[in-house]
Amino acid sequence: MRDEDGIPLTPTHANKKGRRYRYYVSHDLIAGRKNATNDDADSRVVRRRSTARRIPATDLEAIVEGRITDLFADASTIDTIVAPRARDVEERRRLVARANEMARLWPDLSSVEKITGLQRLVQEIVVTSNAVYITIRVDAILAMLRGEADSQRDDDGETLTLSVPATLKRVGMEMRHLIDAPEARQNRKPDHSLLRLLARAQKFRDLILQGDGASITELAAASAVTPSYFTRIVRLGFLAPEITAAILDGRQPIELSALKLSLASLPKEWSEQRRELGFR
Repeated sequence: MRDEDGIPLTPTHANKKGRRYRYYVSHDLIAGRKNATNDDADSRVVRRRSTARRIPATDLEAIVEGRITDLFADASTIDTIVAPRARDVEERRRLVARANEMARLWPDLSSVEKITGLQRLVQEIVVTSNAVYITIRVDAILAMLRGEADSQRDDDGETLTLSVPATLKRVGMEMRHLIDAPEARQNRKPDHSLLRLLARAQKFRDLILQGDGASITELAAASAVTPSYFTRIVRLGFLAPEITAAILDGRQPIELSALKLSLASLPKEWSEQRRELGFR
């Protein structure tokens, strides 16, 4: 796995508030900037670091798994692969049917089974600024469809390169990039920071709607926050229902962080709220 400059993407993780977050990070971000011996070498280091990636593992893995299962579910493409290699017409039909079955069963496989399958199939993954390219070993496809044991890996054999449009986006002020692609959005988990923000907004909203006559200043003091913060957050208790539902399901735009939401200038119209927050 590498970025567009050929720098390996190394698996790493971070722990925050008891939660573990996994990433794939360009190796030069981990190793640090190396001393250059001349101007040309120095320019290469700068160029590589300008395109270095820090990508949440769940997003990238969802894209790879989704594209591979799409391949196995595509009877036409699988038939093109197996037709010249099948022993006879009957095996050709059987292999296409087996591929469809593998695509259907993939989500129910254990993590170990998925990892084993991906290690057999994938020769290389390249992440660029607008796509993910997955190079698959054709001989591994045939072996898996036939139920054969893993053979000697041949990285010089025939391959098939799959692509997935995926836009890398910066989130907040962090040097972090996230992949925004259909496969990632479908498998994304809810953002706990956004969930906590919505829960606080709902709490503040309920305090106001109770109508006991307390002022914003008094309600803020009772909640141990400043009046300006209380006023800013309570507005989020009146978000468009579909925006709230999307956040609860983890379907919000990839760049919508808790900080961005809390600072957003939200209009009253729900359609304008969707536009302001990047919902399509």
